Order: sequence, then structure tokens, then C-alpha cells
Amino acid sequence: MKILLVLFITFTTLANECILNGFNFSSIHSEIEDYSFSQGNGTFTYVNPCGRLLYNYTFNSTIPSPDYSVLTISVDDKIDLMGLTSSEYLKDKKDYVEFKYNSYVNCSATETYETKVKVYCSKDVNDSIFYVKYDDNDCEFEVKMYHSLVCKYIESKQTSSTSPHPHPDDHDDDDDDDDDDDDVDFPIVGIIFLLILFSGICLYLVIGVIINILVFKKKGIAVIPNYVFWLSLPVLIKDGCTFIFCCKKPSPEPFYEEAPDQDFADMQF
Repeated sequence: MKILLVLFITFTTLANECILNGFNFSSIHSEIEDYSFSQGNGTFTYVNPCGRLLYNYTFNSTIPSPDYSVLTISVDDKIDLMGLTSSEYLKDKKDYVEFKYNSYVNCSATETYETKVKVYCSKDVNDSIFYVKYDDNDCEFEVKMYHSLVCKYIESKQTSSTSPHPHPDDHDDDDDDDDDDDDVDFPIVGIIFLLILFSGICLYLVIGVIINILVFKKKGIAVIPNYVFWLSLPVLIKDGCTFIFCCKKPSPEPFYEEAPDQDFADMQF
């Protein structure tokens, strides 16, 4: 039984990372003494976030419970376990950090007791609890305390918020510019021209075939409009390529010979 208890405590401690927005709050857990507060009527509240309480209390006069971070002890030594360590949940509340717990003890038919430990920043006051309130109507136990670690957390948030970050609109503008460049480079005009050209040729052939069949009563290959031209087109293309690539081009040298030097008087006609 003791081995299982030790394993349970170890598992609970390891599972509770106590990290909020990348900031580690594990050092808020006191290894010397729990944070305590006296309400004046003989009731004491003990809190120790990011881990279990150090206070050696007993529950139902049996073994100490290892899984509670918040408890109250009334004047008649009645123990109310208000917050399970395993239910701990951290929330950023801008001006403070909230450690939220659940006791899983029924407050009503549909609700259980919840505890909110609100930790504020204070560099001048020692780390301690300064406010405790229990609202039976809302089934909520509220604790307020100061801790210097929250000051470091708030400073880290301010530092990260002031660091330069690329504006999302800038990326959008860059993407738009890239799209515009793609539109400029893309040969859309040439594609439109080719589509119109081939569509016109197909339309010309289809209409010509229909007219030759229905109007001129032609048959066979003669139904193709200007079929003589289409049959000779491959030969014409071949002749054009032969002329362009195979014919001898004019020589850049002059085709005339330079006349010999002699006096005009010596020339005979």
C-alpha cells in the first residue's frame, strides 16, 4: 500500500507541469512551508500551487492525502479538502494568474466545489495570501495571494508583445504581389489566341462539311471545304521549311568586279 502511495505521489508530481504560455511556474511551489491564511474565526486556509500541500493533515483519521493543493481547517478541526492537485488548471487573467482546482465534492445535485487561487504580482510584499472568500451559493472558494514570480511572467509577456513581429497583412500583400507576378508571366493572351484560332478552324470545318453535304450534295472527301488545300498543306509546310533552312542565302560579298584604273582618254568606244 505504501509503495502504491509513493508511486501515486510521484506520478502526480510529474504529471503536473505547471506551465502557462511557455512560462514555468513550478518554483511557485514552496518546499519550506505552505502559504497559510487565518480568517479570524479560527479557520485556517493552506495553499501550495504547482504541487501537493506540505501540511501533514489526515483525512478521516487515516493516511495523509497526497493529492490536495488547497484545504481549510475550521475551529473544530474540521478539514475541508478544497482543491485536488491533479485537477490544477492555469489561466492567464492579464493582471494575475489563476490556479483553478476542483475538489470533486458535491456542492449541489449538479455542481462540485471549485477553488480559484488568484496570484497577483507584488515586488514590495512578501509572497503570501491576503484574501479568502467562500461563496456557498456559487459553490466557489476564492483565494488571493501575492507572488513575485507573477511579476516575471507579466514582464515576459510585455517583452514578447513589444518584440517585432511581421504583420499578417504584410504576408498577404507579398502573396498578392506573387500572384500578380504569376499573372504577368503566364501567357494568357497567347492561350486565348490559340483557343480562338483552333475553335474557328473547327467551326469552319464543321459548318463547311454540313453545307457541302446538305446543300451541294457532295460525298466522300469532297465534303471537306477546300479539301485540295488541306491535302496540299503538308507539302506546302515541307516546301517552306526546305526554303528557309536549306536554300543558299545571298552572299554578303559584292557581285560586281572593280574596273581597272586607266585614263578616260585611253578608253576606246
